[in-house]
Amino acid sequence: MKIARYGPAALMVIAPLSLALGGVLFPYPTIRGHDPQGYLALAWFSQIWLLTLAPAVIGVGVVAMRGAPLLGALGLVLTVPGTLNADGNPYDLVYAGVREGVPVATLERMMERVYELPAYSPAGVWLYGVAFGAGALLLGVALLVGRSAPWWAGFALVASAVVAMLGAWVELPDVARPIGWTLATAAFAGCAVSLVRHHPTSAARRSSPPTVEEPSGA
Repeated sequence: MKIARYGPAALMVIAPLSLALGGVLFPYPTIRGHDPQGYLALAWFSQIWLLTLAPAVIGVGVVAMRGAPLLGALGLVLTVPGTLNADGNPYDLVYAGVREGVPVATLERMMERVYELPAYSPAGVWLYGVAFGAGALLLGVALLVGRSAPWWAGFALVASAVVAMLGAWVELPDVARPIGWTLATAAFAGCAVSLVRHHPTSAARRSSPPTVEEPSGA
């Protein structure tokens, strides 16, 4: 079926592309000067990557493990947990507070308490950022070593991983986020092409003998 063949490949492009577009279309949320309508639009738009990023990363891992099984598996184990976003977005609290008229000073104190939680503490952000970046780096290296995708896909994924790990260490300019995800989009697109070309239905078509029509009797 065409859906089974092209559906996963489409998800592999949609997920990073939506993150790249989100970094351009929507400013990073803040407490002071919070725009509830803009944040509401971002919250709806973010559902695209929340639903597609984990399957997309798994698709890249499948392609990477074809050529370098160990590197691909390690990269997948490190990268996938960072895509699940189990604790949600702390700025949802800011949105709700602004809509209900909570003073900014109170919201700032509430966010300070949120940042005491493991997932949002500096250590948690560093751990998730480095783990996600290191996993993507291993996947990129696996693509290059195993040659299971176009060479530029591996280089693009390595470059995007470096941006992710730098973002965990230092505060990068806002433009770094869409640049990193644009590089990831190129890498994921290259893996999507490889996934389609090596899909079981494609292999079956290439291996099946041509049909020969028998001449009809006189």
